Amino acid sequence: MRKRSILLLALALIMVLSACGQPPVDNGNKDNDVFDPTQIVRKDWKENEYAEPVDVTVTRYDPTSVEYGPGESIDNSVWDRAYLEELGIRVKNKWVVEYAQMATKTNLMLSSGDLADIFFVNEEQFAELVELDMIEDLSKVYLEYVSDEAKELLLEAGPSAMASSTIDGRLMAIPKTMNWLEIMGAGWIRKDWLDKAGLGVPTNPEELENAMLTIAKDNKATNLLLTKDSLGPADSNFAGNNYIFDIFNSYPLLWVEKNGKLEWGGIQPEVKDALSFLKRLYDAGALNKEFSSIDNAKGVEDIANSKVGTLFADFWSGAYYINQQVSLTGETDNWVAFDINNSKGTPTKHASPVKPEGYYVVRKGYEHPEVLIKFLNMHVQEFYINCTDKDRYLYLVQDENNKNPKWNLSVCQPGRSYNNILNYRNMRAYLETGDEAYWNKISLFGKTNQETAKKFEETGDLKSWQNWFNSGYNPGAASGITSVNIENGNYQSDAFYGFMTPTMKDSWGLMQSRQQEAFQNIVNGGDLADFDAFVAEWKALGGDTITDEVNDWYENYRDLSDNPFIK
Repeated sequence: MRKRSILLLALALIMVLSACGQPPVDNGNKDNDVFDPTQIVRKDWKENEYAEPVDVTVTRYDPTSVEYGPGESIDNSVWDRAYLEELGIRVKNKWVVEYAQMATKTNLMLSSGDLADIFFVNEEQFAELVELDMIEDLSKVYLEYVSDEAKELLLEAGPSAMASSTIDGRLMAIPKTMNWLEIMGAGWIRKDWLDKAGLGVPTNPEELENAMLTIAKDNKATNLLLTKDSLGPADSNFAGNNYIFDIFNSYPLLWVEKNGKLEWGGIQPEVKDALSFLKRLYDAGALNKEFSSIDNAKGVEDIANSKVGTLFADFWSGAYYINQQVSLTGETDNWVAFDINNSKGTPTKHASPVKPEGYYVVRKGYEHPEVLIKFLNMHVQEFYINCTDKDRYLYLVQDENNKNPKWNLSVCQPGRSYNNILNYRNMRAYLETGDEAYWNKISLFGKTNQETAKKFEETGDLKSWQNWFNSGYNPGAASGITSVNIENGNYQSDAFYGFMTPTMKDSWGLMQSRQQEAFQNIVNGGDLADFDAFVAEWKALGGDTITDEVNDWYENYRDLSDNPFIK
């Protein structure tokens, strides 16, 4: 908290000093006080509307995996040339650092007051810049220049990303969206072991528990929970697995609505049911004893050595974890993907944390804020919409076989919420109908994956099995399960997407850590009654105050009917 206060004080002082003697800049948004979204005149973002090239400074991360051509570099890339030659925009890097250092370098830039024209910030930095009025209102230029495809992409997973970028009715940033709807849990189970035990693929929590206990006992195996971000904070492998919590209608890392109010999912009584399920497995030796620390490599090794009977992970990860076993044994049909109904007997709603990775903002006073919207549109067009111009794709996005990811050189990089699932759907439709229109809708990245999968489909090439397992050639792929869940709305998003509240800034890190520790201890030797003690501690650490603060926000932002940026 002290660190943030010092940064805010420094920013405020710099803002005052830099404003002295400076005339106001006319950036086309001076009439925003009377901004009327119904009077917007749409403009062609692809048109080079500048008599002379427009200069813009940006911040970038260094994509170390990119291989540059002769004369190319991070300061003279294919994207820079495309921006200049096609849009009339000349890009200059303010600075370039490794991705992991972006937040630190950005803080130093903010403290200095010498800002780039367009730059990427995290949530905390965004909040500070909004508070100090140091970034441009993008409302007018967004509605004027945004392409239909970019608008659709930003809203695919719901309104929260754009709503979180809207402050007091004004669009202050472009959110960096991610493949959120693909990050919901899926399950895989050893079908051969189920057959040996005379069991079918589970369809509800009771059948799942019986199957996990039985195949663990009969085969001296355990079960793996490898999805991140459920019990613990991001990047913690003790995330138990969102899947197990999902099937008990509990969402321990999300704010959920109950009776018109928001409540923290981690203290709801349904969590106790999920912990009880996990504890029974652990006590019976059916849950990997290293569930709180096992890494991906160990998971792959255990699966390859037939020490695992059930696996839970993101839909695309199953193929990765199982592939080594397939390569070693040549057995390609041991594992099947599955999903089950929840404890209430209805389709499970899987946790899907729809939260921007960060925000792209424009420095207050930059004369051409529309440049950011053009960057947004161009990235969406080249990475997602172009499904047929292969030469263009190879030039700007990546090389053959999805190598050399040049798309990392794009200034604005929003992600599509379920691009892989759309590719799967179109491939299934193409195989079922033979209609080339479906094939042409598959991204060029997706086409490469499907063509690789075809090798296994036609020849049994084991090197291609991993691609096949999630591809449209596999009617039983977890991709299909996730596709159905997306189509039917079977996912639970975070109901709170505002800035951290005052009490959160002081206590949230500790509260998250204590939740992880409490859940872990309950499963591996503690008592279920300890959950009630954890809830009391959570409240004592500031939970009740935070809940009040979150609901104060909710009262102001729950109604999005007047937000023109989510329509």
